[in-house]
Amino acid sequence: MKMRFVIALSLCLTGAAFAADGEKKGAKPETPRDEMLKKYDKNKDGKLDPSEREEWRKDREAEAVKKYDKNGDGKLDQSEREAARAERRKAGEDAKPKENK
Repeated sequence: MKMRFVIALSLCLTGAAFAADGEKKGAKPETPRDEMLKKYDKNKDGKLDPSEREEWRKDREAEAVKKYDKNGDGKLDQSEREAARAERRKAGEDAKPKENK
C-alpha cells in the first residue's frame, strides 16, 4: 500500500513543467518520462533497472515527505497522506476540461 501511494504521489509531483526560454521552436517538449530517464537511467538503456528505480523511488518519497510532512517527524502519517491525496484529486479535477452547459 505504501509503495502504491509513493508511486502515485511521485507521478503527481513529476508533472510536466517546461521552461519556455530553454525550448527550441517546433521541438517536442520533454515528457515527464523523458526527464525521469535523463536523470535516473545511468546506463542509458532507455529503461530503469531495479537499482535505478530504487533511486527514483527514494527521491520521490523524499520529495513527498518534504512537501507533506507537517509535523516534521520525517514520515507521512495518515492525515498527511490524506492531505496529499486530496491535493492530487484537486489537481486532477482542475486539469479536466470544463463542460459547457
